[in-house]
Amino acid sequence: MSFDVLKDDETRTILEYSQEDFEAVNGPSLVETLMTGDTKDEDSDDPNEDQIEVLKKKLEQVGLQDATVQRDKKVSDENELIKRK
Repeated sequence: MSFDVLKDDETRTILEYSQEDFEAVNGPSLVETLMTGDTKDEDSDDPNEDQIEVLKKKLEQVGLQDATVQRDKKVSDENELIKRK
């Protein structure tokens, strides 16, 4: 078998990569991060809990604090059912 190897295209433009791109490629993969247990949020055991609180604050800022009442009631009802079991 024989192959013809061509030179690089002289009109090809090579894009510059940002530092963030290099860090993403050279950094740990998602699987490595999960295996080592490294997380950026060390404050809370449940990252969803932090997101919920942030969303509640945003809703309160725009005057929609009543939107969270139904969810809070549902969560407390579910907790009561778990306690009874």
